[in-house]
Amino acid sequence: MAERQIMSFGSIRLTPKTMAQVNAISNPVDGQVAFCTDDSTSTRCIVFYDSANAAWYVTETGSAMA
Repeated sequence: MAERQIMSFGSIRLTPKTMAQVNAISNPVDGQVAFCTDDSTSTRCIVFYDSANAAWYVTETGSAMA
């Protein structure tokens, strides 16, 4: 198993992108992550891009961003 290091960098304040803004990212790469609002749950979430399916997925649920 690979060794993991946890480093503290303080806190970062991020403003979530809307789903339209996330979908408008040009040339997303496999595994790219974004902080966004998921309209299906109206909550903030982390999404990742899966290039095999050309879609963004919600990290917590594994379901497609809706």
